[in-house]
Amino acid sequence: MADFFEQLEKLFEEQIIGSHEKKMDEVEKLSQRFEKQERQLQQQEKQIDDIYNDDPFGQ
Repeated sequence: MADFFEQLEKLFEEQIIGSHEKKMDEVEKLSQRFEKQERQLQQQEKQIDDIYNDDPFGQ
């Protein structure tokens, strides 16, 4: 019976905890990518604002 519980615990660790950790790693990678894209967009927005402020009517 103890062997059954050991196998059950191993299965739990592999299937539930392991997959959860893997998914959390994927979420962290996506979060970092979105943060990088957000910084790039903010930089582009600043560049556009700077261009507009320097020449608001495109002349």
